[in-house]
Amino acid sequence: MVKKNIDRAIDLITTEYHAIHDGCTVAQALASFRTQDNVKGSYVFVLNAQDSLIGVISLSSLLRLSPGEVITGIIVSKVVPVREMDSQEKIARLIYKYKQEAIPVLDEQRRILGIVTARDALDYLIPQSWKKEFVNNENPV
Repeated sequence: MVKKNIDRAIDLITTEYHAIHDGCTVAQALASFRTQDNVKGSYVFVLNAQDSLIGVISLSSLLRLSPGEVITGIIVSKVVPVREMDSQEKIARLIYKYKQEAIPVLDEQRRILGIVTARDALDYLIPQSWKKEFVNNENPV
């Protein structure tokens, strides 16, 4: 089997992620989890009017807040992103360093092109022989 040449963020991204605009309430953010099918992760990325990333908040944080509270004042604004041509190794290192379940891939205007999940980054790092071994093993650990 020939291994695909996947070594850049753009090769690993998924466009299935939660996003809302600033000014939304906690209730609206939680509703986004119910209405967005097939979305990965438990982060909500918060965008401004120009659709640029301004912050993130986790589902667990949202569940502890009042439904009427406005998101803008409670988001984490220091988000560690990557660019579409950043290496897979850089992505894996950042995900590990910051203990993230996903990392956003941004363009020059800080618009989200997609996210790379920790699982996708790890999947790329695992040797193909290990994957075959675990698939063929009927007795998982």
